[in-house]
Amino acid sequence: MHRFAFILTVFPGIIYVILKRLSSLRIHKSSHIYLLSLLIGSIFSMVMFNQWATMLKIFFIVGVALSYIFVESLGIKFNYFVNHAKINLDLLTTIILFPILEEFNFRQLLWVEMTYFNYNYILYIVLSAMAFLVTHIVYQGISAFIKIPFAVGQAIIFFNTQNILIVIIIHLIFNTIVLIDRIENQKLFYR
Repeated sequence: MHRFAFILTVFPGIIYVILKRLSSLRIHKSSHIYLLSLLIGSIFSMVMFNQWATMLKIFFIVGVALSYIFVESLGIKFNYFVNHAKINLDLLTTIILFPILEEFNFRQLLWVEMTYFNYNYILYIVLSAMAFLVTHIVYQGISAFIKIPFAVGQAIIFFNTQNILIVIIIHLIFNTIVLIDRIENQKLFYR
């Protein structure tokens, strides 16, 4: 079972592909399916490797994410919240939830699992970057190859600091910059 949890941590894209094929889920957005696949893989891995403290750290985030996906899958829109708070929940998912869950999955949980199997740090860095890349290829396509330096850098930073908060903050900043760039490019394109 530990090896199965390890495989799901390295390749949550497997869960993504399975969930994508389940039409009974009533989840239509790829980003929600990706979020759910990260959650399932992370939770399974945390249970298998007795990472209860880690589970408590992300309990609130998981609850918010699942609530959002569940409510949206029912077709209920957050118009009141979005209009009055001026917050787009998809942006929050991209900027906050994905970085937190991806870093827990591809850095911290993978590190715990690799130390369990006595793998060395070079293999950790390679697998961490590959897992991040492959999952993004499944979710975003071939354009994800541009993220290789980011993934390697994040793995090295986590290995050297053993501080998940640092890599989460870097990822939050990275996603925010990418999002701002995309918005600016759309403005230029539609002028």
